[in-house]
Amino acid sequence: MQQIILELLSSQPAFQKLADEIRSGNTQDQLGLARATRIPFLAAVQAELNRPLLLITDKIDRALVLEDEWDFWFQDQPLTCFPEPDPLYYEKVAWSRKTRRDRLATLSLLSELMLPGAERKALPLIIAPVRALMTRTLPRRSFLKASRTIKSGSSYEPQTLAGEWVRSGYDPVPIVTAPGQFARRGGILDIWPPGDRFPSRLEFFGQEVEMLRRFDPQNQRTIEKVDSIRITPAREFLLPEDPLGDLDGKTYTEYHLPVLSSETATLLNYLPQDTVIFLDDGVAVRDSAKEICAQAESLRKGYQADGLIKKDFPLPYLPWKDLKGALDKFNPVALGPAGEGSEAGFSAQFSTNQRFGGELKSFTSHLAELIGVGEQAVIVSRQSARLEEVWKERTQLDSSPTYIKGSIDGGWAFKPVDGKPIHLFSDGEIFGWRRIQPRRRPVQRVLAPEINYADFQEDDWVVHIDHGIGRYLGLAFRELDGVLGE
Repeated sequence: MQQIILELLSSQPAFQKLADEIRSGNTQDQLGLARATRIPFLAAVQAELNRPLLLITDKIDRALVLEDEWDFWFQDQPLTCFPEPDPLYYEKVAWSRKTRRDRLATLSLLSELMLPGAERKALPLIIAPVRALMTRTLPRRSFLKASRTIKSGSSYEPQTLAGEWVRSGYDPVPIVTAPGQFARRGGILDIWPPGDRFPSRLEFFGQEVEMLRRFDPQNQRTIEKVDSIRITPAREFLLPEDPLGDLDGKTYTEYHLPVLSSETATLLNYLPQDTVIFLDDGVAVRDSAKEICAQAESLRKGYQADGLIKKDFPLPYLPWKDLKGALDKFNPVALGPAGEGSEAGFSAQFSTNQRFGGELKSFTSHLAELIGVGEQAVIVSRQSARLEEVWKERTQLDSSPTYIKGSIDGGWAFKPVDGKPIHLFSDGEIFGWRRIQPRRRPVQRVLAPEINYADFQEDDWVVHIDHGIGRYLGLAFRELDGVLGE
């Protein structure tokens, strides 16, 4: 049913006119779409244009709501959320593992589109709060230079690869259990690039990569054999060959990002030239960016007064004035505020539905009236099964609404140029419920079986459940066909 609705939206002359304007780069500044209609509109745009899309929101909470609803409308099309940093600007706090992974996965995806001969089958929709967009990142040229594609049968020195990975931000560990880690055991290198779902294993025969495979970190079993893997940086900065001042490689965090790179780069520098940028609400995005800048300036003055940062410390973000200039090169389109678009435009075909506050009798009667005059009704609710039962109990009509179990931001009515209106109802209109706000998804960490004894040191005393007390003597090494292994 979702696909039918999207096809209906994209078939309208006003939508086609808007799509042609986007292709030519001559779009109107504001569309004036209601909040509940923006994700289905973007899904229709993605299907029509097949170009990368970037949606900028004012807050991370709004980005999470939109990310959650995208799955309802367009499950087959990839979506990635580019999160904002956890600490405030100038705070000497490292970013969380999930923030690093999500941001680097987005940068990896976009950088891959720029490789010669790269396929563009499924182009992403990227949702980013404006603070994430303002935050500086690793310049695109440095990101591409630090990335490496390793093919089966190629020759590498394992020690050299390990050194490159450390400089790219990977943590050396005994066993790989999370993105951004690598491990070396004899002639085997395990690594988990942030943009990959599973870690990869490189098996060497001397200096030749004999086999590449992806494996499950929980049970170490092979998932698939591959011909090549692409390894991208695990941090948004590269460790310098010479430490700065009294710092060493272990003390660098994202706080030092503006010091480690003189070039100011943001997510915008990674976008393909044909990317279409939308602002969820142009006014809200602008006000939020200005508020972020004011807060950062206040923190900077306070930290300088306390001697925590130097006066010449580079800005860790792109000010709104500069960001707006960079955005204008893409001719961004503001989806809102609602009601600000042309009265004859695409947004004028949408309207709001009646609200019922849990009065199911009135709601069922209203549905019967709509069905009776040939209009379509679609109910998206967490109580869809019960609502369908109520409909069957109280009506005798041959036709019935379409019931879908789910949750969306809100409902709306749409009037096609030729045809009867279609009404989309959510729990908000039916029950007066507010949509459950998605929480930040917890980080799913996998633990390999060996993790319980990975930190054993030689000569440690251990207790075995079957064999009693003993002393750990370490791993045994054997050489087979000239290759040393554990």
